[in-house]
Parts: sequence; structure tokens; C-alpha cells
Amino acid sequence: MSRAEKIIAEARKGHRPAVIAGMLGCTPHMVHEALSRARKRGIDVPRFSTGPVPGPLSATVRVSRKTRSLLALQAMRRGGDPHMLAERLLAKIVASDRVLAVLLDGDEP
Repeated sequence: MSRAEKIIAEARKGHRPAVIAGMLGCTPHMVHEALSRARKRGIDVPRFSTGPVPGPLSATVRVSRKTRSLLALQAMRRGGDPHMLAERLLAKIVASDRVLAVLLDGDEP
């Protein structure tokens, strides 16, 4: 399946372009372009409202490409998206007071 086909499939599942970009390791601009080209070819692709994603206050956390890819892979295996998985992981780590244990367990600070 091509990247454009994956983008269209994820859009049809209701995932917003930014989420799709995170899942596939590309930029939101690339997702918007692929969706625009698909619509011009007559493919039925949902439209997404502009502006911030509704929901609780959010922040952006920068991660490496490798980490993003691994997170996307784990999220797809669980039928979710990387944003949801990252949010759940961080919430569980913080709620269980395991931040120090996680930091001391790895090579990086």
C-alpha cells in the first residue's frame, strides 16, 4: 500500500492530518497535499476542521524519528494512534510515580 493510500485509509477512519503524519512519519503538510490530490481525483475523503484539536489542553513533545516510528508501530498494533499511546504512557508513568525509575533505566538522561 502506498503512503497516499495509507493516508486516505487513516483519514477515512477519522484520524486528523497531524495524527496521520505522526503515524506515518511524515509532515502534516504532506498529509494535506495527499488528501487534496485524492479529492481532486474524485476520491471521497473526509474534510477536517481547521484550528486546534478539541479536547484538553495539550503540549507538544519532540521525539526522534526512531522513537516516533517505534511509537507509531506500537500504536498501530493496538489499534490506536501514536498521540493516544504517548498520552497514556506518560499519564501512567507520572501517576505511578515511576518517572525516576524510567529515567535511571535508560542510557539517556
